[in-house]
Amino acid sequence: MLVGIVLRGSAFTFRTYDSKDDAVQLRWGRIFSVASVATPVVLGLCLCTVTSGRLTFGATLPRSFIERYVMPWATSSFAWSVGALTLALFAFIAATYLTVEARDDTLRNIFRRRALQSQGALVVLAVVTFATARSEAPMVFSGLTRGRVAVAMYVATVLTVVTTVVALRRRRHPLARFAVIAQASFIIWGWAWSQFPWLLPPAHTIAALAAPRITLKLALATLAIGTAILLPSFVYLFRVFKTGESAFERGKR
Repeated sequence: MLVGIVLRGSAFTFRTYDSKDDAVQLRWGRIFSVASVATPVVLGLCLCTVTSGRLTFGATLPRSFIERYVMPWATSSFAWSVGALTLALFAFIAATYLTVEARDDTLRNIFRRRALQSQGALVVLAVVTFATARSEAPMVFSGLTRGRVAVAMYVATVLTVVTTVVALRRRRHPLARFAVIAQASFIIWGWAWSQFPWLLPPAHTIAALAAPRITLKLALATLAIGTAILLPSFVYLFRVFKTGESAFERGKR
């Protein structure tokens, strides 16, 4: 997954600033495309292999490298369905965001159509993932069907799906972007709820693997200080990219 992230960012940069020759652009575009597809799929494989409890620890560890690191996800239809679901979610988010960012109407309509197609694929894959979880990840399935919180998550997610589709069809692109953010958030919180209180199921809880209290306090303080430093920088960077010119250039003008 990390290799895919690096390749994707590097290919995008080289495609932008390298030679404009067609062969060069095609090469970097192909690397960017492959990495953009593979990275979310592998992310989904990583997540579901851990959450489904297919990793073993202690005396029960298999000796073979293949048995230990490959078989838990390679033989699981649940793992591959989660990988495909993650890919569809990433494609859906990207296409919806680009309906707002695109300045050309033709390009905006293309992204709008891609967003609707990705939303359809996302719904189908969510049903498939839910069905495979029952047999291959009973702990996840139990969490997804446990109590009123799970029902509330389903209702909220369905509402965001409907809102996104209606907003895209009516070309309310800013509203669609807000709805897709909410939809992705509810999916992530649903996954967290299905796994709670386990960090590495079926034997390691969040509390059992937590760092000492003093370490958590220091980490929280460090994050607060870092946020105070980085947030203004991100705001400035966002403004520079949105306006197309830096403060230095504006000052010269």
